[in-house]
Amino acid sequence: MKVETAYRNLFLMGGAAVGILGFSMGKLFIPDRKIPSTSEVDSNCIAPSLLEIKCKDLDGNGKPETIMNIDSVHPKSYILRWDDKGNPVLSPSEVKPTEIIYK
Repeated sequence: MKVETAYRNLFLMGGAAVGILGFSMGKLFIPDRKIPSTSEVDSNCIAPSLLEIKCKDLDGNGKPETIMNIDSVHPKSYILRWDDKGNPVLSPSEVKPTEIIYK
């Protein structure tokens, strides 16, 4: 019984060590995919701190759309999508609430 407990504890400690090592290595070698918090950019550019990227099913077809909101004070929403030639496109968007008909 004591041998089984010792093996179980050793297995758990080894698993924890491997998990911590893997997490640490991932943090070192995999770049973060975060929007930088820079607020001062060229006058023709939008500061990354004003951008918000979301993924939401707007049209109810079961597949989420990628939405980029700019400036939460004066919100403007765009859908990030591909055109027919495979180029990325920012399309202005507006979500209209569903109409409810009472009977």
